[in-house]
Amino acid sequence: MILKHSSFLKPKNQNQKIWRYVDFTKFIDLLNSQSLYFTRVDKFEDIFEGSVPLKTFKSRKVAIQQEIINGEVVDNFEDVQKYSDFKKKSRQDFGVNCWHMNDYESAAMWKLYLKSNEGIVIQSSFKKLNKVLKCSQFEFFIGTVKYIDYENDDIIFENGFAPFVHKRKSFSHENELRAIIPVEAPANTKDIDLQNGGCKIKINLDDLVENIFVSPDSPKWFSDLVSETCVKFGFDFNVINSSLDNEPIY
Repeated sequence: MILKHSSFLKPKNQNQKIWRYVDFTKFIDLLNSQSLYFTRVDKFEDIFEGSVPLKTFKSRKVAIQQEIINGEVVDNFEDVQKYSDFKKKSRQDFGVNCWHMNDYESAAMWKLYLKSNEGIVIQSSFKKLNKVLKCSQFEFFIGTVKYIDYENDDIIFENGFAPFVHKRKSFSHENELRAIIPVEAPANTKDIDLQNGGCKIKINLDDLVENIFVSPDSPKWFSDLVSETCVKFGFDFNVINSSLDNEPIY
């Protein structure tokens, strides 16, 4: 089921192509488990995941101090600090599955996320991802990431989801679409456990995958292996060599 919230904006084009770059090991796990992996927010390399801009932090601090003046809370430093600690810890209650939005393959993304020529990119669309998650028994949010200046820009601090759909401008090349699974959603509280750093969610791969691309410069045997592996797991995906391998015309 897809939950609605003002923080989660859909791409303008429902058929927007999306790409997920993975190594061969993760690809096999995807086929074997027929599941998408949702990484717990605090496990990402970017330590700013789930944080707020400086301006937002200052606004929040002023708001808490005003509550203290009004007699609504007891201790200034304790409450400001406790609230920050609470927000930091709350990152453990959200799992994220990330996709790159682009109409074409990205040479930069190949190089950034795959360290060898034996990588794979799964190409789907926003519409297809939305469909398979909508059919799940669990509840999700799905939307695009907005890239902002964390030194000068602001977000609404009362909006608890805003920190999970904003990132620093230095990551704008990711042009990210993300699906988020909140542990506390009614349908998720019983069976979703992120204690090990993430969780796998069963989905219909046939309904999700449009094409499989193998990385640029990969040997023919690797492309054949990817095709054979798909068949072995019962899938008939269209396996394509990267267009970056096309010969130039002079």
